[in-house]
Amino acid sequence: VCLHREAGLNFIRIWGGGIAERPEFYNAADELGMLVMQEFWMTGDNNGRWGGSYDTPYDADLYLRQAEDTILMLRRHPSLLFWCGGNELWPRNKSPRTPIQL
Repeated sequence: VCLHREAGLNFIRIWGGGIAERPEFYNAADELGMLVMQEFWMTGDNNGRWGGSYDTPYDADLYLRQAEDTILMLRRHPSLLFWCGGNELWPRNKSPRTPIQL
């Protein structure tokens, strides 16, 4: 986070194919005045175009519980600009699949 700030950046995107950052990361972002876009863990791999599967995540209940836990863990950080449900999810009627669709 410090390297981003020193480079003159004020925004960090946490990619949906990666992880949800830990509170320590958000604490540092809060202290340094950074803004963070936290994506959830679905990317173009969910749409079958790059060898993924429209059925991912295979356990929708587990995915939704993990999303809830992450929201509860990070929601009070002022650096959290917004949540993004996923990246490159298409076509909408297949990715993400029901019951994950909002």
